[in-house]
Amino acid sequence: AVDADGSPVTVSLSGDSRRNVIVWMDHRAVNQAERINSFRSPVLQYCGGALSPEMQPPK
Repeated sequence: AVDADGSPVTVSLSGDSRRNVIVWMDHRAVNQAERINSFRSPVLQYCGGALSPEMQPPK
């Protein structure tokens, strides 16, 4: 949600705006995600076999 100036506003029920922003569809970490996935670590099975750039670890 954004206000009239385009600044983000909280959507929490408490009105607390000090929380971290949830970033979705941010693909700036494509190269990092590809590198992590290239190792084919068994740990990746916990998240469907691969990380996507939207996830936190590549960022």
